[in-house]
Amino acid sequence: MNSKNCCLWLMFVFVGKDFASFQGCKNKYDAVARNIALVKPKASVIVAWGESGAAGQVSGGEVVDSPACPPPAVVDTLGAGDTFLAATIVCLSQGYDLRQSIAAGCRVAGAKVGASGFSAVHPQLIQLPMNS
Repeated sequence: MNSKNCCLWLMFVFVGKDFASFQGCKNKYDAVARNIALVKPKASVIVAWGESGAAGQVSGGEVVDSPACPPPAVVDTLGAGDTFLAATIVCLSQGYDLRQSIAAGCRVAGAKVGASGFSAVHPQLIQLPMNS
């Protein structure tokens, strides 16, 4: 099974900046456009682009994005992408929409980058209204 076939089974496809650059993408919007054609209907592509924030699209829907949330000082970038991914997945699994989920991922990743290790990462960073 190649990557094109694999994408047909997934509801959420996260594409990293390095992989997207390898594909020839110049920014998060290029990466969303390049990869959205590979997913099944109603699946989503989400692209984190470091200091440029993140973008995503549900197949057949509009592209949504969020700016990065940089801390006052960059302390430790190790794990920032994983932190973005985890926070975004938590929000999506709780029923938040793609725009809200990506924004929360950017907030949590920004806090992580501003601290050594994961000491600054906590659930209150998601800051979303209760889902009804």
